[in-house]
Amino acid sequence: MIRTLLPCTALAFTLSAAPLSAAGEWTTDFEAAKPAAAESDRDILLFFTGSDWCVFCKHLKENVLGTERFLKVAGGDFVFVEVDFPEDPSALPATTRQRNQALLEQYAVSGFPTLILADLRGVPYAQTGYEPGGVEPFLARLAALKLNRSTRDEALREAAEATGLERAQILARAIAPLEFDLQKRFHAEILDEIQTLDPHDTLGFAERARRHQLRADFASALEGFAGDLATLMEEEKFDEALAAIDTWIADGGFEGELKQQAMFLQLNVLGEQDRHQEALKTLDAIVAIDPSTEIGEGLRTQLRPVIEAAAREAAAPETETTE
Repeated sequence: MIRTLLPCTALAFTLSAAPLSAAGEWTTDFEAAKPAAAESDRDILLFFTGSDWCVFCKHLKENVLGTERFLKVAGGDFVFVEVDFPEDPSALPATTRQRNQALLEQYAVSGFPTLILADLRGVPYAQTGYEPGGVEPFLARLAALKLNRSTRDEALREAAEATGLERAQILARAIAPLEFDLQKRFHAEILDEIQTLDPHDTLGFAERARRHQLRADFASALEGFAGDLATLMEEEKFDEALAAIDTWIADGGFEGELKQQAMFLQLNVLGEQDRHQEALKTLDAIVAIDPSTEIGEGLRTQLRPVIEAAAREAAAPETETTE
């Protein structure tokens, strides 16, 4: 887990577990935020954070979200909800930790900081994260994202008068700003209807669903395999670990980026033993599957130079020191 090196001088939020009325207040209670949003005609801004360990979360809190300027301006548009995951479990009551975990899963949050913009019902219409630049650029970013809600609502009204592929296109436009995980959690009926109205998948939603399921299956397979691999590593059975990964990949039938992720496990095993030349060959094999993926590009441009430097250092003869 990443730990921050910044001093603990972050500007504190005003947190409340009670229903809110005044703009510029923060709550840790999502259910309390909903009636407050309805009463004041505001949306909801959820801030997923790790308050005592996440460097960028602390920076965002201190320099943007906790400033008087932000609270005054954005407070007129949003009810603020902090969803915290501190490393210290005693920092929050057990009920709050449980509630926050449920929200993490509900909104498919995989990294911190994450900010979710949702309507008064809690249905998301945009998400964002840390961006440098301070308060004003961040306020501008929120203002632009807030337009997604009116675009969504207008598209849904327009879709009511359309049929066939035209309706599918309009529905797709309504949920387009959301990542697929959020679409699936909050708009499953719309996704199903789009695929029904678009049997030839001209909009690509069926393919997106297929890729999403493949990633979910891979994650499940990896979770089951990780324990066996860890045992082999702890016992320093490195060659057996490499062979086990090969077998796991073959049995899983992984292809493309998923195969690249699976083969990355082999790089970890080779790295444990400083087997640099084998690691470089494995790295090149991973990149060759698809150089355009994020993992392929990252390995080629970032990790390869690091391994090459380590290989040169290991191969250099030791110099004797003389008095």
